[in-house]
Amino acid sequence: MHFRGHELKDSDNNNVKLIYPCCAGTVVPLEKLSNDAFSSLVLGDGFGLFPDTAELTAPADASVRDVSSDKKNLTLKTEDGLIMIISVDAGSDDNSFNSECLVKPGQNLKLGEPIFRLDSPDPHSAAVALVITNSETLPSFNIIYGDVAEASQPVMIIRMK
Repeated sequence: MHFRGHELKDSDNNNVKLIYPCCAGTVVPLEKLSNDAFSSLVLGDGFGLFPDTAELTAPADASVRDVSSDKKNLTLKTEDGLIMIISVDAGSDDNSFNSECLVKPGQNLKLGEPIFRLDSPDPHSAAVALVITNSETLPSFNIIYGDVAEASQPVMIIRMK
């Protein structure tokens, strides 16, 4: 496993927020994704995910702020102010990739609630980006990269203010 972020101290445990992958799969740095908007980190920091399953779930309790017109991007906001973009895209230049968005703006989500269904015979053909758009305001965070056996394993550990 590889980590990116700042060192967390034991005294930080009271102000820690956990972000979970949207499903089992392989968590990678955003720089490994083909979408330049995410791989350049211009929108914020986070992680990429190559999913092993066709259903993606909410990475934290949050409200849906926006769904893009193509229904491949969600903006979520947690109660403590994290703003996340979750984007589903083809893992390559294959334009035949489809997904179904299962949520609507204004909807309140619980951790693990379904948000996308991948409409592909091979979920490995998809790439998911989870970006914390206000990551520059976070005192520290760690991201754990590698294979994730289930969506209940946290992959991003954030120290809140």
